[in-house]
Amino acid sequence: MGIDYYWRQVPGDWVDSKSPRQLWDVLRQREADAPVPPAISVQNSCSLMHYTLTTAAPSNPAAELPLFGGTLLREGEEHPEYGFVGVELFALVPDEVRTAADFLGQAPLDRWVLDRQPLLRERVRELLFSAEFNEDWAEYLVDSLLELRDYFQEAAQAGNAVISYQDA
Repeated sequence: MGIDYYWRQVPGDWVDSKSPRQLWDVLRQREADAPVPPAISVQNSCSLMHYTLTTAAPSNPAAELPLFGGTLLREGEEHPEYGFVGVELFALVPDEVRTAADFLGQAPLDRWVLDRQPLLRERVRELLFSAEFNEDWAEYLVDSLLELRDYFQEAAQAGNAVISYQDA
């Protein structure tokens, strides 16, 4: 399995004061070299995490924030043959981080995954994953959502922004 989504906390003012390339460089730094709090990541489950949150709370815009939410930052150019070439990441400013942390903190994440297992099984088939959605994957999904909740709560308490990207 490859890592497919990363999050990293950065000081709250960095989103406005750093270029997308500078933020990208920080996001991609190894833990030992990073001047900022540790990053977290998930393997092959970001689409299922997003699906769980947005189907469990479809009318709550905060459900969109933890994955693929915030402002899309891009630095690069369109290439006629390859499309966009450059860096692309998402940035949540501290107010959005607090909103996401509050949402995740109040969400019954384990119950949402349990209640959606038939939908998640179907979603895995639709996305053409090579493995079937099973109990182990459901546990990993719950653990990943709980880790994400804790990470956002930590970032909110520190007044940090969160930058993220999907490794496609």
